[in-house]
Amino acid sequence: MEAGEAAARILLDLADPPTAIFAVNDNNAIGVMAVAAARGLRIPDHLSLIGYNDIPVVSKLPVPLTTIREPFNLIARGAIDLLLDERPLHAQPRTDGAAGRAEPGAGAGPAGPDRGRPAPDPRTGLGVW
Repeated sequence: MEAGEAAARILLDLADPPTAIFAVNDNNAIGVMAVAAARGLRIPDHLSLIGYNDIPVVSKLPVPLTTIREPFNLIARGAIDLLLDERPLHAQPRTDGAAGRAEPGAGAGPAGPDRGRPAPDPRTGLGVW
């Protein structure tokens, strides 16, 4: 959480601060939420926020956090299947639904003007709109 707080301070102190942050994990997103709240910013009214991992504490937060849930059991099963698969590597790729999905909360709502695709901030590595 401390890393998310530090990154949020850097980003929100910019002359043109972001209106959306995609955190590398839910713990960092919680840190961003703390800094935003301390500055009087409401998620998602002033800042859109997305986390990653869907850790259990996310469902207990006062402001629901949109987070990405990875189906690790399907990914692991797919990896084992690929290891045991006897098809050549150049064969058609498999599609078995092992992609991540977003668990919607209030955090990903619109905030400010659309600024196009996120570009990582060189100091924090976080995507910034």
